[in-house]
Amino acid sequence: MSLLVAFPALNSDDFAQRLPKLWSALSSESTPSIRYFIEWFVILGLLKHHCDGNMESLLNRLLEFSLPTGTVISLLTINMHVGIKLDGQAKVEFFKMVFHRILPWFLHNNHMVRMFALFVYHRLWSKVISDG
Repeated sequence: MSLLVAFPALNSDDFAQRLPKLWSALSSESTPSIRYFIEWFVILGLLKHHCDGNMESLLNRLLEFSLPTGTVISLLTINMHVGIKLDGQAKVEFFKMVFHRILPWFLHNNHMVRMFALFVYHRLWSKVISDG
């Protein structure tokens, strides 16, 4: 919560510097309410500071197939919300890569991950269709 309060004061460099620590916190945190705050901080930060390095960091995390179930679902959630809200060239570049990164999660051994990956894929694909 304290990060969300401090969010307006962060510039792009500050956010980029904190992003690896946020990914680490997201992987190690098991309390859903705290994970929720971390997810929203990352979503808001990526939408405000969506430079290439930050978006690449997000998309590359989807290639880490040894992550715990909760972390994968958090990553899929972040990708879904970021993809729905991006605009302009950043949105085009994001959608060129995100579907290829989500597709392997359809084969995960956890049923919840498979279902959530399908849900996120469908939401993002619906966004592509509605935007033309």
